[in-house]
Amino acid sequence: MIILIDGYNLLRSMFHKVKGKLDKQRDQFIKQLGFYKKKREKIKEIIVVFDGGMPNRSTREIRNGIVVIFSGQNSDADEWIKNYIEENSKKELMVITMDREIIKKAINRGAEVVSVVDFYGILQNTLMQEVENNFDNGDIEKYHSDKSEALDLMMEQAMLSGYESVKDDDIYDVGKKKGNSQKLSKEERRRIERLKKL
Repeated sequence: MIILIDGYNLLRSMFHKVKGKLDKQRDQFIKQLGFYKKKREKIKEIIVVFDGGMPNRSTREIRNGIVVIFSGQNSDADEWIKNYIEENSKKELMVITMDREIIKKAINRGAEVVSVVDFYGILQNTLMQEVENNFDNGDIEKYHSDKSEALDLMMEQAMLSGYESVKDDDIYDVGKKKGNSQKLSKEERRRIERLKKL
């Protein structure tokens, strides 16, 4: 599976109240994606697309095992993503965005779509599980020797975002339906099936 991420769309969700630290936020996000990819063997490639870059063309580089695309100054990330979806419609593709036009294009071409909020929750949950596993396994030494990559990534993000408490139900309990009914709607069941692939 290839995961295609609308980069700034997701960053706005991660750092919605923080201004003026875009480069650091982007770098920290790419590090988190690299950690996530190492933990998920079934993911062939993660491509994250940002606006900006060179004046006349898009650029591609590999950072932390993640393909990072800058769309170029004469284009935008949304157009680059839609073109990629069109050209790779036969591949197993999961698109991470909240942009309506990209969602429409992805669905029309048979790609799966996951919201940036859901994907961000999965990303954070992967880091949290690693920290908890180290602690549960009695590997306290990792905390004292500064060798816990997951904990380092979480701390970096907290410093960049001005940490705010997040309710567990908001991010970590994927697929819980609020209200009295125990039965999930058809769309919620499909959403949970998509998220299980991540």
